[in-house]
Amino acid sequence: MPKESLISVLGREEAQSVNLSLRAFKAEVESIFAGDNRIVVVAFDKQQPDLVVGLSIFKLKDIHSSRVFSFPLEKTVNFAALTNRNRYHEVAYCIRSPTFRGKCVGSICLAAGLEVVRQSSVEENYTANIWLVVSGSFQNPRAVRLYMDYGFIVQGTYEKEVSLVMMIKDFDHSKYEKTLATLQRYAA
Repeated sequence: MPKESLISVLGREEAQSVNLSLRAFKAEVESIFAGDNRIVVVAFDKQQPDLVVGLSIFKLKDIHSSRVFSFPLEKTVNFAALTNRNRYHEVAYCIRSPTFRGKCVGSICLAAGLEVVRQSSVEENYTANIWLVVSGSFQNPRAVRLYMDYGFIVQGTYEKEVSLVMMIKDFDHSKYEKTLATLQRYAA
């Protein structure tokens, strides 16, 4: 699959409307083809099987608590306490083509990535924690709702920006129900 087909999922107008860096997205796609360790989910159009309509990228990465500014009265978030049984996965991107808005493409890409993380945590016997930064959070309420539907909880803001840091702590079976329901609904 050519890099250009993955990059084409995020157009310039869409990136600007939700405050995403097109340059950073292209670099992330390049890292996939460079062999970096990533979980990559690609969604294709059923009528045009060569047309990429959605993409999610997960990577094993901790977030430094010094970069997260917790909301007042919230307990300080400590992400750096990594052990052999506790791993952090970042949702680097979860996007869909603007022409496929409202067709559950983002939900499918997110659910499939979460399933791979869950399977890995079971097979390798570790506790999975998944975090993300919602760029342009308040300009992108659909994304915030999507992540909250899957159990992500707002932890604070990222590096004094208006971007929200959201996280699922201890992604276990009880937090897996929405993911399983989505995968069962759209399997085929």
